[in-house]
Amino acid sequence: MEIAAVLIGVLIGLLTGAIANLALLSATQGTLDVGKLGKLGAYLLAVASAWFGGSWVSGQIVSSVKWPDVLQFYTLGLLVGFCPLFAYTAWRLAVKIGREFGK
Repeated sequence: MEIAAVLIGVLIGLLTGAIANLALLSATQGTLDVGKLGKLGAYLLAVASAWFGGSWVSGQIVSSVKWPDVLQFYTLGLLVGFCPLFAYTAWRLAVKIGREFGK
């Protein structure tokens, strides 16, 4: 069961990491303003609801999973799947914001 939790975590992490990268890349196009940053921040906060909620949690496949027993393995899988995809693009966005504010 632990291996399945890690694999589900990696899968969800990769999917949300790819989507978050697309959101960050679209935010880095052109100039940055408060509206773009606000929308991006709201999106990134919504990613957590996809990780720990949503329709996939109550689906037939994972309805028999005892989440308290596998939550730590699932979270580890999320970190392994999400962080490498997200880190580089987030770093580029942080540098771009710093350069915009430094002008």
